[in-house]
Amino acid sequence: METISLYETITEKGLTLDVTDLRMFLNQRVKIVISSLDENEARKERLRQLAGCLDDEDAKIFHEALTECRQVNDEAWK
Repeated sequence: METISLYETITEKGLTLDVTDLRMFLNQRVKIVISSLDENEARKERLRQLAGCLDDEDAKIFHEALTECRQVNDEAWK
């Protein structure tokens, strides 16, 4: 079963969803669940969805760059 999570705001005009987000469900019955969401939790969920997007080589390069940034002496910039 495919599941997607969409984070939207319901206004007085209702809820508007982009059909491109729902294309995989065309001509199917779906279950819609709406619940309040803490904004911090929404950010965490968006990050979880990105997990695994880096291959090992890109992750290594990213880690090395972060390590170099930690070694920057901010006093030298003043």
